Formats: sequence, C-alpha cells, structure tokens
Amino acid sequence: MRLATVIVQIFLLNSFVPSEAAEITFNQDIAPIIYENCAVCHRPEGSAPFSFHDYRSVSRRSRQIAEVIESGFMPPWKPDSGYGPHFKGDRSLSSQQIATLLAWLGNGSPEGNTPPPSPPEFSSAWTLGEPDLIVSPSEAYLLPPEGNDVFRTLVIPIKLASPKYVRAVEFLPGNAKVVHHAVLQIDRTSSSLQKDLISPEPGFDGMDMAGAVNPDGHFIGWTTGQTPYQAHPGTAWKLSPNSHLVVQLHLLPSGKEEPVRPEIGFHFSDEPPTRATFVLLLKDSKIDIPAEESNYLVQQSFTLPVDVEVLRLYPHAHYLGKDLQVYAELPNGEQQGLIRISEWDFSWQADYELSEPLPLPKGSNIVMRYTYDNSSQNFRNPNYPPKRIQYGWNSSDEMGEISIQVIVKNQADLQTLQSTYFEYKIAGEPNNPYLRNSLGLSLARSGKAAKAAAHYRRAIELKPDFAAAHNNLGVLYASNGLHSLAEKSFARAIEQLPDYAEALHNNAGVLLERGEIAEAHRLFSLAIEKQPDLNKTRIALAKIDLSQGRFKQAIEHLTAVERSDFDLVSTKTLLAAAFISSGESEAAIVRYQEILQQEPNSFDARYGLGIAHFNLNSYEQAQEHFLAAIRRNPNSIKATAQVSRVLLRLDQPEKAAKFFAQAKALADSQDQPISRLDRYFTTPEERTFANELNGDSLAPSASIQ
Repeated sequence: MRLATVIVQIFLLNSFVPSEAAEITFNQDIAPIIYENCAVCHRPEGSAPFSFHDYRSVSRRSRQIAEVIESGFMPPWKPDSGYGPHFKGDRSLSSQQIATLLAWLGNGSPEGNTPPPSPPEFSSAWTLGEPDLIVSPSEAYLLPPEGNDVFRTLVIPIKLASPKYVRAVEFLPGNAKVVHHAVLQIDRTSSSLQKDLISPEPGFDGMDMAGAVNPDGHFIGWTTGQTPYQAHPGTAWKLSPNSHLVVQLHLLPSGKEEPVRPEIGFHFSDEPPTRATFVLLLKDSKIDIPAEESNYLVQQSFTLPVDVEVLRLYPHAHYLGKDLQVYAELPNGEQQGLIRISEWDFSWQADYELSEPLPLPKGSNIVMRYTYDNSSQNFRNPNYPPKRIQYGWNSSDEMGEISIQVIVKNQADLQTLQSTYFEYKIAGEPNNPYLRNSLGLSLARSGKAAKAAAHYRRAIELKPDFAAAHNNLGVLYASNGLHSLAEKSFARAIEQLPDYAEALHNNAGVLLERGEIAEAHRLFSLAIEKQPDLNKTRIALAKIDLSQGRFKQAIEHLTAVERSDFDLVSTKTLLAAAFISSGESEAAIVRYQEILQQEPNSFDARYGLGIAHFNLNSYEQAQEHFLAAIRRNPNSIKATAQVSRVLLRLDQPEKAAKFFAQAKALADSQDQPISRLDRYFTTPEERTFANELNGDSLAPSASIQ
C-alpha cells in the first residue's frame, strides 16, 4: 500500500466524526475542489474521456474517483510537494482536500441544498480562447493498428503575411487515445519539408527532426493533462512566414487503424522579446540496466558559467523510471532543489513552469540524479520476466534527461552560456554534427572565427550533406574576404537544399561585393522566391534597383519590408528616398514624418523632408527642415548647400551667397573638391549663381540629393 494512502486514511480517522462528514456536500465543499483541480481536462471538449461539469457527472463516478484519489493516480501531478520551487498549475490535492473528498464519497455523495458554484467556462476546445493562428496538417496520418511505438514527424507550413511574436502555444492532439506526447519545433529552412515529400504519407518516421530547432530558447511539448505553453513575460519568440512547424508525435497503436490530425494554436504578442532565454539539456545516452536491477543510478551535471534564472523544467524517462531528482549545488555549498518525482509515471510526464523565476548564481552545479527499477516488483515494468534495457528512443527502451529553460542577463552572457554548454555536450557526444554546428555558431558570434570554422568543418566531415554547416562556414569565409572559398561553401549548401534562401542571399552578397551586380540581383531574387519574408534580401534588391533607376521595383520591395519589419526606421528612410527618386514626394513626406515620431533627432528625416518640400515648391518649409538638419549636423555640406538653393528660390541672393560660402568652406575643411557641390546646383539659374561665386565652372549634374 502506498504511504500516501495510509496517511490519508489515518487523517480521515482522526479528522472527521460522522456528524462532520454528514455536513459535507457537493454544492458547498466538493464542487470548488473538482472545478479547480479537475475541470481543465474533465470538461466538454477537454482531453479527458468524460466531463465533471455538474453534480450528476461527478456523483455517478464516485467509486472511481475514490479509487484514483486513494491511489494518487489523480489528479495527475507528479512533482513531490515541498521539494524545490512551486510550479504554476499545481493540481495536487492537499491532505484536507483528499480527506474532504473521501469523506463525502463515503457518506453517499450528497448534493446539498445550497446553490452550486458555476463550473468554469471554456469558450471552446482551446483553453486559452480562440488562437490568433491555427495550423494543422493538410491530411490525417493513419496510424497502423499493430506494431511498436511510432514516432511520426509532421511538417506544417506557417502561412503568415509578416513575422509575429508568440506568447503562447496550444496543442490539440487530434486523437488523444493514441498520442502519447508531442514535441514542437520550428524549421526556418526547407530541409524538413523535403524529407516529408519523400514519403507518400503525411510526415516521416524516426526521431531526426531534420532542420527543426527549439524556437529561440523555448522547448514546447504536450502530454495529456498538460496546460498550454505560455512564454514568460518578455520572452516571446519570433514566428516567421514561410517557416515550418515540425511536430513529432509519439504514437501508440490501439489495435485498429487510427487517424491522427493535430491542431496547433498560436497566440501572438505585440511586444518583441526583451530578455534572452536558453535551453540546457542534461541527458545520459549510455543507459544499460540489467534485468532485476531495482536501483540503477544515472547521474549528469553541468556547471553554470554565468548567472541565470530558471523558468521551466521538463524531466523525461520511460517505464522503468523510479525516482527523478534534479538539484543545484550552489557555490556556497548549499543545495537548491529544482524538481523531484519520487514516484515517476511515464503516462503522466509533463513540463513544469516555476511560479517565480529561480536565480542560480554563476558556478552553480546542476545535477540530474535518476534511479530506475528493472525488477519484477516494479508493476510498471512492461517486461515479465524483466530483460536487459538500454538507451533508446522507443518506449520499450529507456531514457534519462532534463530540459531546463533559463533566462540570462544579456547577450554576452548568452554567448558564454551557449559556448560552454555546447563544449560540454560535445565532450559527451564528439561525433554529433548538430552540436558541432551549434558550437560553431556560438563561437562565431563571440568573434572566435578560427575555432568556429574548425567545428563547422568537423560537422561537415561527420555529415557531408549538412547544408547549414556549409552555409555557416561560407559566412566565415566571406567575412574574412575569402570569396572563392565562400562561394564554394554556399554552392554546397544550395546543392543540398535548393530552396535554402539564406545561402542564396549570402552567395549573392559575395557576388555584389565583387561587382557582379546582375548575377547578385538574380540570386537575391531567387532567394525571395524561396522565402518572401527575407527582409535583408528585399533591402539588398531595393538598393540595387535604386542604383539602376528601377524605382518602382525598389518601392515594392521596401513596402513589403515595411509591412513586416518591427524596426522600421532604416526601412522607412530608404523607402522615402525611393519615393523622392520616383517623384512621389508626398509619400516620402509621410515616411519621414513617421521616422521623426520614432527618432525626433534624425538628420536623415529632416534633410529628406527638405528635399521633398523643395520638389513640391514649398520652399519655406524646405528651408525650415534643412536648417533643422544643420542644427543636428553643423558640418553637413549637403544641408548647407541646399539652404543656399532654397534662398535663391525665395529671391534672397545675398543670404544664398552666404550659405554657398559656408558650404564651400566646409568642403575645403573636409578636403572635398569644389565639385562636391556639383550635385546640388542643377538648374541654369543655380549654376550661373554658383559659378559667379566660385569663379569657375561647375560640371553638369542632374542629381539634387
């Protein structure tokens, strides 16, 4: 008999007398407990097989409720109470609540005469309300009726007009009877899609999720009874158009063919992230448990190189898991518990969000200590008699890991944590190409190019078709001026993934730097075909189009960026200049005014407004803006020259001469030849005026910007 059951029974004997038990009713005492702890799953359209939304639905299952409460099977909350921090969504019942429920059940489950509380309202199957975006596979995957566990990965296109920041994700399994758990990741390349297209059925088999990764320091999963994933305030993650949601399903055959078509709902935030997150994964891949071993120990640890705050924990094992414990050994010698599940149950795994972030100082050693029971006495052991069990992905194998989401103080700490973590991981898995590539990225961001290149090359040796590693190596070559080597690396990446927009963009950048403008434009355009939301590519195309007088095309690209980009100042500045070049000064004025709302001291916006108003013959307004630009940059030759031009139009030649002289003096002081002024004085009247003041002839020019 479980200790918890004994304690409950003793508590009941000592805490209640018949008269007290007789006063317990559903309406007054039981409904609040059920609605708070059970209704999230046991509700219409919920994940549980039946609903507890009123007295009748609860009382008719009173015997079953007593059994699952006594055994501790329900509510499904596994972390040990009192060990480590408190978790959000804690569904565990207190001793008082358990005693109240069992006393009520033992007394005939009376309804009571007082009005019952209203059951919690759920607007739909979505716990958090209707999502901003719902995605689902185009067709259901048909799970075969027999066989071992199936790991099926589904690839779902993200159809968005512009990037969004995700604050919450909700998963509906589509067939909860056969979906054991799900892992959700994002692929910003097309590698997972190409792998999907090889199979005639939806998705592909196996544990390799191709190019998918955890989105921006978040791990997102689902198990039965788990509440929807919500990002900690300030840590929303970016979801880009034309990326793919990659959903890995762990499926258990039921004896008949089962369709599986999950739905995933995204809830968006208007606020970009303000804090950086990272996921640490501690695991042991050398598990080897002899038959009848009842206390097999697995232990891993990682020492933090920076201060962090712990946000979320996801422990994972299979059927033989017995006691899962994770704690931190602090630099002062104290031990800080993180999570302990002393009675692990594979059927009720989940991830757990802390009620408040838990600070851990630099130097803290995070320890994962798991024990396993492969004996005949373990009633959860699927093998009788027991047999040797080793590490593996199937539920008939065994695993041991803990995912830990943390917040770091700044980007420098994030890079330090990433580098240290990937070095730690590679020490245990030296032949993992994905870890090599990840460490290379972290080292490159820290300015350690040589070390980064070595890890990229090793990743390619281990996985020659690793497109991302080829691309990343090419970026390093390009940044060091090794254009020929860079092109070869980008070509290899594109050979492996023809739709790899990032590699196409990078290759085009090398060609542009070398002056091959036409070919660069072709590759940039191809990258946009593959990934229309690649803003940096659209900006590169717009700059080429502007330089070659294709103003309409430039405006189309920049308008698309403007619709999707959250940092609009640089885009609006370029777009406004394109509007001026195309003769659309009114549209330029709108953009420049928007820039001033964000950056009131912007020289470019003031100067651009001056040009736009000049083109519209609003000379006094043009003068006002050019003078404001000079106040922001007194050494600006062009703004000073433009004031001279405006004063000519206002029929103030003496003042115009004064500003011309100032512009000439600035050109001389900055070692600029007088021809530097050519581009501003363009009409016959202006050139006559300038020639008289300068004493020589200015060369013809058509540009006034």
